[in-house]
Amino acid sequence: MIRTRFLSLMGVLALVASGCNASATPAPNTTTGSTTTGSTPAPTVAAPVTIKFWTWFPPLESTQKMIAQFEKENPGITVELTELESTVYQAKLPLTLAGSEKVDLVAVQTSAMVDQIKGNLQPLTPLLNQYLGPDWAKQVNPKAIEQSKKLASDGQQYIMPLGSLGSAIGYYNAEIFKKYNLTVPTTAAEFKDFAAKLKAADPKIVPVVFPADPWFQDELVLTIVGQTKPNFFNDIRYGSGRWDDPAYIQALKDYKKLFDDGVLSKDNLDILYNRSIELFYTGQAAIMFNGTWEAGVISQPFRTDKGIKLTDVGVMPLPVLENGGTASLRSFIEIGLAVPKSAEHPAEAMKLLKFLVLGNGVDVWGPMLIEVPSRIDYTLPADVLTTDAAKSGYDTLVKLLANPASDRNNVSAFSTVAGNGIIQVVNGTDPAQVAANLQKEWESGRYTK
Repeated sequence: MIRTRFLSLMGVLALVASGCNASATPAPNTTTGSTTTGSTPAPTVAAPVTIKFWTWFPPLESTQKMIAQFEKENPGITVELTELESTVYQAKLPLTLAGSEKVDLVAVQTSAMVDQIKGNLQPLTPLLNQYLGPDWAKQVNPKAIEQSKKLASDGQQYIMPLGSLGSAIGYYNAEIFKKYNLTVPTTAAEFKDFAAKLKAADPKIVPVVFPADPWFQDELVLTIVGQTKPNFFNDIRYGSGRWDDPAYIQALKDYKKLFDDGVLSKDNLDILYNRSIELFYTGQAAIMFNGTWEAGVISQPFRTDKGIKLTDVGVMPLPVLENGGTASLRSFIEIGLAVPKSAEHPAEAMKLLKFLVLGNGVDVWGPMLIEVPSRIDYTLPADVLTTDAAKSGYDTLVKLLANPASDRNNVSAFSTVAGNGIIQVVNGTDPAQVAANLQKEWESGRYTK
């Protein structure tokens, strides 16, 4: 039976502020044994085990469904689930681990958190070899394993990624494209032609919408530069790359030209994240650029559940804007599972990890389309994608995620700075000057690589 604790935002903030850890029901011992008075010992009987699992994903109802299936497949193991709201998870988990609270399996944000808490985590490779067998890596996307090691300064693997997500990518209303005989654009010229045709056919429909939030402006331009210089962001993130690189300056120019050509509208610069999604969901925009984490919209069950009236949605890369470029995006692992040093039941924790990453647990969260599973043989249930546009689009999404231009291992604070600079370019500031300013800011010492 699942034991569940869901900590509200205010409740967890209070705990963090006070420096106290949330209480938990003590877990029983893994095994018990007894002996007879004779010379032959009685057989050792494995006692029921309760393992403690902390996470913030997926939504509580889905997590409980996964755990119920796991407990059915593993009689004798009970999971005590603590699900925190994502906004406070990063603050709460390090405090809990530093306080040596007995937790057996934790979800870890794929960010600086890994390096922050690795001292309280067990290196995962020995556990994987011991409990999953020496061939476990053959079942996991090798890019996911590689990226998980990049998050720790000592190069060791401390987390097993559930999956990957990326940005920027486009979603298109296939019904609008069919109605007006439009072709999904793949080049700058086709993009311009598409926008002109749609405006002439139905001026009430916005050709393209996207979040104007500064961090997403950064996503868009890094996608553009990745088309011609795939390693641009990795060179900056892990090496000595520069923001005033000619390839980045050209990407800024290419992005501004989309506004100059009427493909994108400056009116969109007042449209933030949620409003951009609303415009697309309600059929007021033909294409929406966002991240792969919004791919649920291509699924008919998702649209039905959310009351979205769209009937057919496909996926497209950002059109290639320079001759010789290649469609791309940046991708990175999202949500890792780790075993703390304080774990009382590592063997049972690894059973749960295997279930969630490589077992039947994937069948619960995979169809949500928030991320693409790390399990290399995973296929979606037949009822998730019901149209040719959705099926071919999902294949495109998976291929792009598996072969990214660079890692989407963002420095969040700098993404906002870069995005504000990009908006300046759209409004007429010299791209070379903006790039030089970004490089100077990057070298200021305010950002940790």
